[in-house]
Amino acid sequence: MKLCSTIAAISCVVVIGAGITTWHFVTATRRLAKEVAAYRLGAERGDAESQFKLGSMYYYGKGVPKDYSEALRLYRKSAEQGYVKAEFSLSTMYGDGRGVPPDAVEAERWCRKAAEQGDPLAEEGLGYLYYRGEGVAQNLSEAARWYRKSAEQGDGNSQYVLGYMYYYGYGVGQDKGEADRRFRQAAAHGNADARRALGWNTVRLSASSRIMPLLEFLASLIFGIPFLRSGRTNRSRAQMAMGVAAVLLLCAVVLDSSWYFYVRHLRSAGAVTLFSLTRHLVRGAAASTLAFIAHRKSAKAVLIAAAVIFVGLVAFGVTLAEIRHVPVRVWFLRFLGLPIGMAVPSAIFLWLDRKGTRQAPNAPVLFSP
Repeated sequence: MKLCSTIAAISCVVVIGAGITTWHFVTATRRLAKEVAAYRLGAERGDAESQFKLGSMYYYGKGVPKDYSEALRLYRKSAEQGYVKAEFSLSTMYGDGRGVPPDAVEAERWCRKAAEQGDPLAEEGLGYLYYRGEGVAQNLSEAARWYRKSAEQGDGNSQYVLGYMYYYGYGVGQDKGEADRRFRQAAAHGNADARRALGWNTVRLSASSRIMPLLEFLASLIFGIPFLRSGRTNRSRAQMAMGVAAVLLLCAVVLDSSWYFYVRHLRSAGAVTLFSLTRHLVRGAAASTLAFIAHRKSAKAVLIAAAVIFVGLVAFGVTLAEIRHVPVRVWFLRFLGLPIGMAVPSAIFLWLDRKGTRQAPNAPVLFSP
């Protein structure tokens, strides 16, 4: 009966969460439809900004089916009116060959138009074309000039590339001091390559980050020592839970230490996401096991809490993606490890309780009238 109540409660939470997510989807779809209609009206009237924004919606498939050809047409209409963002977008489409055969000469022509209007992304793009010799003759000095223009407007990638060119003397006089200065500018803007170039491989740990692995290690000893002393036979369920908690806490110590000092700096975003997902899984499982040790009847509450957190995270991620008009990011998956980790031990504890109740013999009749 208790198991049925738990399943019913979880089902209600999931249904409510699904309803909230659906409502967000419907609201976002209606909003996008209104934006498409407004931009289409503006585009038909010849407004360059509306043409660009409608083209971007076709490019990314937001509110309309993805259509590179239509995006290219609208970008061109806007770019022909001198709209700088459309000029650079048109350049990238020619460069990448989306909606049109690749054409380095056209890519350079439109990129130059945008760069000459002071757009930092276009200045970086033109620097790249000169660096690679695409659409123009290769000219490292000219590449450095355009990268410098973009870097002076705070573009982190241009600051890093310019630092790289100073470090090796490509197109500029070799100057490692200037390279270091540019790398630091780029790192301050969050450029990961610049951080690696500077050797910023240690994480500035907060007080809580420093003390958490120590607390997890001490907790593993607190639960592990009684488990080892309990002997190998006739261990109670609570003693087994203490042993599991000790192992999970030790795993958390290893994972946290690896995260802070190494894994966080891997180049592969997929590897970082997978490691972080595992880290949150272990933490969630440890929290669920500790809750069971503290209170034998906590499994149901933890399972419901895990369902609520899971649905809440999914709804938040989907809503954020719709608001920003971007796909759900892969990094979001790492946070789902916590509720999943919480749910697995709790479900096992509930199943064991249910199984134990079914297998328990009937109590003997001590008195019969």
